[in-house]
Amino acid sequence: MMRLSKVLKTLYSHVTRLAWDALPALVALHVLVSYAAMHVFETGEIAETVAFWYYYVTTIATMGYGDIAPKTTGGRLFTTLWVMPGGIMLFTASIGKFVQFIADRWRKRMLGEADYSFMEGHIVILGWRACARSA
Repeated sequence: MMRLSKVLKTLYSHVTRLAWDALPALVALHVLVSYAAMHVFETGEIAETVAFWYYYVTTIATMGYGDIAPKTTGGRLFTTLWVMPGGIMLFTASIGKFVQFIADRWRKRMLGEADYSFMEGHIVILGWRACARSA
């Protein structure tokens, strides 16, 4: 159990440090493998393209309404061991990277390090610090 925990933590660490160009590639690979496996393990509604997308998104977003779910043992095992952990990991990594991108842009603007070259007719004040007046 300790070994599995270490492997999962290492995998999570690598996923969260992915560059923006690598993350969509991993997401696409995860979706394609999941879609192909559902066609191998399942028949019926979940194997249809639109229904699979609905099932996949609700599963990785951890909403899981339960109206579409794998019916076979193979489909359930595959969902438990591949779709859920991988999808949730990639989903949270994508959200984390997006929030980090927004926070970095906001921080740069607050520190005056952003690109202001598009602005014209503005006054730039450097080193201004508000002082509280004593009453």
